[in-house]
Amino acid sequence: MHGVDLLELHPYQKAFVLGDGFEGQLFAQILLARGVHEVTLGGRSDEKLANNREHFGVKTLNTTKEEIPADEYDIVIEAVGNPTTQEQALHAAARGAQVLMFGVGNPDDKFSVNTYDVFQKQLTIQGAFINLTRLKTQLPS
Repeated sequence: MHGVDLLELHPYQKAFVLGDGFEGQLFAQILLARGVHEVTLGGRSDEKLANNREHFGVKTLNTTKEEIPADEYDIVIEAVGNPTTQEQALHAAARGAQVLMFGVGNPDDKFSVNTYDVFQKQLTIQGAFINLTRLKTQLPS
């Protein structure tokens, strides 16, 4: 919920969640519940993608078999934490898009960003981090 709360959501938006693990699937369902018009879940597991398509009504895209559309989505959530998928997230973002980097990568990993694309597309790139150790100390006993 923390990551979704960082986004400015509107019903007419198209969203792309990159990563079909638990967090990616949860993001897709939350975006639909929050009224986002169209949500596409991208991942590598045909089984997980089919389950989400059939039970939750999300569109799906198998990233090992299909091209990720360029400049297509108003909201892109990267839920993998891999430099390749982080680059794909920026590639999928439309002009004026919000890109949420939620996947936890290796602290030493870096990904390539075309700075002109960020400028020209007017992207908002947001990170989301919850330090579970700190969070546990703030919860009431």
